Formats: sequence, structure tokens, C-alpha cells
Amino acid sequence: EQGTVSIKRHPNTQVARVEYWEELDWIYWYLKVKKHEFKVVVLDTVSSMAVLGMKWVLGDEASRDGSRDPMMPDKRHWGKLGELMKTQIWNFRNLPMHVVFTAHERTSVEEDENENTTVEVVPAISPAPRETLIGAVHVVGRIYTRQVTKTDKKSGKKKEVSERRMLIGPDAKYVSKIRLDPSAPVQPPRIVRNPTIPYFLETILPVIETEEDI
Repeated sequence: EQGTVSIKRHPNTQVARVEYWEELDWIYWYLKVKKHEFKVVVLDTVSSMAVLGMKWVLGDEASRDGSRDPMMPDKRHWGKLGELMKTQIWNFRNLPMHVVFTAHERTSVEEDENENTTVEVVPAISPAPRETLIGAVHVVGRIYTRQVTKTDKKSGKKKEVSERRMLIGPDAKYVSKIRLDPSAPVQPPRIVRNPTIPYFLETILPVIETEEDI
């Protein structure tokens, strides 16, 4: 999405700007079979990935049937996109490296047969690939910000600052999870303050791997 301003301070980060669906395949196969020094890959975002996928699906249909409108997807197109997305999610998920998926979010409102309404905030992709994504990863977190009061160490003055947080524990409204036995002796916090990839690799991941080995 070209939102790379936040990582300009990190010279060891390389960005591949993906404009076509086929480029995802090229990147996947490079990471899978080529010799490289990358340890973490981030797909930012799967929501935009779905947009590229739908463009590919519609373009493929239009190339084989000139009567089809390339701007009007139908149920069959969404089904094909779902399969494309699920395949690519598992491809990247199974790479021998740390994989991070980011997504926009949207509010899902569902009503059951008793007219009870459930409101949930979920990753902004269609239901089938969304369930695949949530099930494929160890941690699902929701990043948000809070205004907090901090005291300057030198001046002693208090000031309001924005603090980034990530919800990884269970929640009634937001989709979040950590794949860990609730009875495990070491439990990560439900909300991580100022989350970073190094924090998860050094603090959260060892707990998950220890539990999986038991």
C-alpha cells in the first residue's frame, strides 16, 4: 500500500511493491527456493491482496469471454477469489520464516434465527479466506492507540501521548487469539503495550513453541 514511512528508520527492511497478482507468486517462490537472509516477511495488507486477486479473476474471465463485464464480479468470481486467497495464505504461512499478515478491519453484523444480533470487528476480507487466515496463524492481534499520561524523566512534567497497543487475548467484539493452552504456566499479557516484531519473537514466540513441544 506504499505506507512505508514508518519503516524508513530500519535500513535492514526491503520493500517489494506488488501491483499484480502474479508478483505474489514470484515473491513466494523466491522466498521458498532461493538463498536469502530474510527472517521475517510481512504481507501488508491481505485486504489489498484481495483487491489484486479480484482484478486477476475478472481479467482472466474477460480474456476468455469478451461479453463479460470486467468490473462486475458475481458469486462465482468471489468463490474463485476465495480459493486463490486461501492458497496464497497457506503458501506464505508455510514458509520456513516468520510470517506476518496485516489487514484493515470492518464491522460484521449477524442476526441468528432468534433475531439476536452479534456485532464483531473482523479482518476486512471475505469470510472464507478470513477463516483460513485466522486459523493459520499462532497470534491474531488488533492494534489500536490510547492516550496516556507520561511523566518526563528530566523535567518531571506530565504530558499526553499516544501509546500503541495490541489486543491478543480473547474478546467478545474483536477477533483476537493466541494459540496457547490457557493452563500453561507462562501466560502472555492480554494487551501488549508498544508491540514490536522483536518483542513477539523474543517474548511471545518462545512460550508458544514451548507449549507446542509438550
